[in-house]
Amino acid sequence: MATEESVHISGKLTLEDFIKYNHYHLKNILKIYFVFCFIILFLVFQIPMSGDVLLIILIAGIPSLLLSSLLYYFAKRLRKHLAVKEYKSDQLIKQKISYTFNRDSVIQHVRQSRSQYEWDDFLKAREHKEIFLLYLSKNKALVLPKRFFQTEAHMRQFKELVSQNMTQVELYDK
Repeated sequence: MATEESVHISGKLTLEDFIKYNHYHLKNILKIYFVFCFIILFLVFQIPMSGDVLLIILIAGIPSLLLSSLLYYFAKRLRKHLAVKEYKSDQLIKQKISYTFNRDSVIQHVRQSRSQYEWDDFLKAREHKEIFLLYLSKNKALVLPKRFFQTEAHMRQFKELVSQNMTQVELYDK
């Protein structure tokens, strides 16, 4: 089914929206950080030991798991703190923003500013439980909370436009 109409959405990005974006954006990096910390700590604790493999795994593995979990927790807290700090310092992100999606482009309005993106400008699209992310670069995305959509039909139409115009699309699986 070809979509000829435009989808228009608007709203204000909240602190909670920005924290969710930050969480989804950095989730894999934190997982890699946890695994890396665990492996390094395991090797450090394992170096002075020799003998039974099970004993080495228990004696080196448990402290490594505990310490890497603690480091992971602190990294998550730091990530959230930095997201809050970034949101509070960015006055533009708190303004009402509107988007118009059609088969040719994406138009963004913030205050008196208008930006137009071609679909080829986007690297990938990701759908999460609460938000859509349209990535313009590896670290920059349009954050589209699902609450911006007036109806389920608008959301389905938006998904159809994204699927038709982009090659790298990851839709949320409930």
